Order: sequence, then C-alpha cells, then structure tokens
Amino acid sequence: MTIVALVLLFGATLFGQSDVRQPPATQESPAEIVEESKGLRPLSADEEAALRWLDHIAGPLPEAEEKEWWNIGGRQFGLFATRYNIAFAGYAAAALGMRGNPEQKAAVGRILD
Repeated sequence: MTIVALVLLFGATLFGQSDVRQPPATQESPAEIVEESKGLRPLSADEEAALRWLDHIAGPLPEAEEKEWWNIGGRQFGLFATRYNIAFAGYAAAALGMRGNPEQKAAVGRILD
C-alpha cells in the first residue's frame, strides 16, 4: 500500500511540474497538414501487389475460388468468423489507400464497397 502511495505521489509531482497541460506554442494549420501529407512516399512494389491481391479476393470470384479464400470454417460469433477476415482486409486496404495514387484509391473503394 505504501509503495502504491509513493508511486502515485511521484507521478503527481512529475505531472504537476511538467507543462503537458498547455498546448504547444506553435500549431500547424490544417492547410499545412494537408500540404505535408502530399509528400507521402508512394506505395512499394510489395504494397501494390498486396492491394491488387486484396482487390482480387474482395471482388466477384468464381464459387470454387471464393470458397478457397473465404470458407474459413468458423461460425458467425466464433473467432474464425468470416466477418473478421473481411474487416481486416478492409483495414489493410484503407491503410494502403492513404498513400496511394488515384488509381490505387479507386481499388480501395472497390474493396470497401
């Protein structure tokens, strides 16, 4: 109990002495943030390949191929439910689309649709 009290007291002392509650003196304007985001590096070859693969498996597939990719064997509420795999495919596509060119962003739109 005493150790917990000392840790809390130490933390409160550090927090009280720091200036974390004050906003920084200079903040970037929204226009500066947008301008900075234009300088993002393009997708690598591996990332482009991953996006093409996600676009392929998220689109209309022949029934046999669809079962190969999406028949995971889980139930609706189990850990292996298909919805989790679909969700994570969408997360990956969205992350890739943040840096993609317009054509790649269109592929992300198809995946998320």
